[in-house]
Amino acid sequence: MKEELVRRDETFSGLVESDPAMKVLEVAAWRELLLRQRINEAVKSNLLKFAMGEDLDNLAEFYGVEREKGEDDERFRKRIKAKIFGWRTGGNYRYYALSADTRVKDALVESLVPGKVQVSILSTQLSTTGIPPKELLEIVRNQLNREDVRILTDTIEVVSCNIIEIDIHSKISIKRPDIIETVKKKFIEKFEASKRLGWNITRSWIIANLFVEGVENVELIEPIEDVVVLDNSFKNINEKDEKGETILHKAARMSTRKKVSFLVKKGAEVNARDNKGFTPLHWAVSAKRLENVKELIRSRAEVNATEGISKYTPLHLACMVWAERIIKELVKAGAAVNQPDKFGNTPMHWLLDNEKNKEVKKFLEKQGGVVRDRPEICDEIVESVGEMVDVWSRRFLPKLKGKVVLKAISEENINGKDSGGCTALHRAAQVSNPEVIKLLIEKGAGINDRNNRGETALHLAAFLGKRKNVKALIEGGATVNAKSNNKAVPLHLACLARRIGTIEELINAGGDLDTVDKFGCSPLNYAKIYPKVTSYLEKKGVNMRDVEVMYGEANKAIEEIMKGVIKDRREKR
Repeated sequence: MKEELVRRDETFSGLVESDPAMKVLEVAAWRELLLRQRINEAVKSNLLKFAMGEDLDNLAEFYGVEREKGEDDERFRKRIKAKIFGWRTGGNYRYYALSADTRVKDALVESLVPGKVQVSILSTQLSTTGIPPKELLEIVRNQLNREDVRILTDTIEVVSCNIIEIDIHSKISIKRPDIIETVKKKFIEKFEASKRLGWNITRSWIIANLFVEGVENVELIEPIEDVVVLDNSFKNINEKDEKGETILHKAARMSTRKKVSFLVKKGAEVNARDNKGFTPLHWAVSAKRLENVKELIRSRAEVNATEGISKYTPLHLACMVWAERIIKELVKAGAAVNQPDKFGNTPMHWLLDNEKNKEVKKFLEKQGGVVRDRPEICDEIVESVGEMVDVWSRRFLPKLKGKVVLKAISEENINGKDSGGCTALHRAAQVSNPEVIKLLIEKGAGINDRNNRGETALHLAAFLGKRKNVKALIEGGATVNAKSNNKAVPLHLACLARRIGTIEELINAGGDLDTVDKFGCSPLNYAKIYPKVTSYLEKKGVNMRDVEVMYGEANKAIEEIMKGVIKDRREKR
């Protein structure tokens, strides 16, 4: 300001401190400082972090939040922030929990798996046991379950927070003995103001807040280390649902590594089994959750645990879903590369012989892995779940070709059945060309006749991927949604065998994707096992996102088919 004055009038260049002009400059400088301070305070009053009193009330009105009776600025500010956070999907639970009652000091919302939400409550009025009143929890529960608050698919559980008691013991050097009570009082005030759910109490924070005017030194004796507080525990963390699954089973296949780690630290049983014998590691592998697999292995999950239906280990499942990096993690953790499943198959048996799996097969071979198939008769029938080898038909099914069929079968016995209940049309659907099928239909073959397993010719053609035969049978009047003894329609078998061509023909002809067989599975449940089939159906507009993978049921279905096939083969001999 002095420079500006001299620039305007050079006669003021020699001013001394006692000059009246200097006093005027000092007054002007002070007024400038006050003006800038007022501007700064006005700006800060419009910022949520700094606004207080009426300024905070005015700011809250913009966000649609009103101050509750007796509510102080800090709690009001917390609710405003929660309201802003609540604008995103599912984020408003904390806001409504804080707004339910002024006794709610803090609320923590956790959702480790989709659809299940836990809200932990910290009260301003804790009972002697450290538990918020039940009446307060009920108020919050009713608030969160309002139709305009709760997301339709969410299940909300309101619980009290866990209180961790700590002892703080310190030696302090003070100038005057009369300030000791002041130190205690101020520390307790700061502690209560800072207390919140999930607050980690560090030694440095304690020491810093014990330093008040008159304190020269602080020696903290207890706690001996920082108090790290995990998020609130889920009530009955190892409780199982109707499928026998714990929350860790669900988190392993749907959530992040961080949430899996949190559950394990809070006491979740890492090797818990569901009704089918699957562990969380089985589910993490089948869902291709690499980071979850790593976390479960670090948490000492059993890498060679076998599920209860087909005795698959996690390595078997990793090979089924072609997860190369997961395979390597499992082997590194000690997975047995040659452990057989129920049928005698080693994990390598389930790797398809293609270019994509070339490197991982080499890796397993270096670890001593071998391909060991099903013993004796089964090795000629099944190459993998849902995929029957084409060579099967060339080995034991009768060959029916064109005119040979008509010469061998008269019109009188064209619908005659063998010991398995199969007619000539059944056999033709499996191994012949469409012309043979058309000739048989023209001669009066029963298009919807069933064998002993309740299967029509369309079932068999769909299962073996005979697309042209499927088309010929449909054009000849075959019932697209005919059900076998297992209540399976042709689409069930086509999806089990991942026959995309026959799946397309059946869907175009009105095949039902939602009907369930005796194992409770729809064709989509079986299709979800195979990425290519899943991708194809999604391109056709089918919503596969929420469809559950049914490995165990698929194996049961395939075994039922195999029993009939093996019986047929033995009778042919």
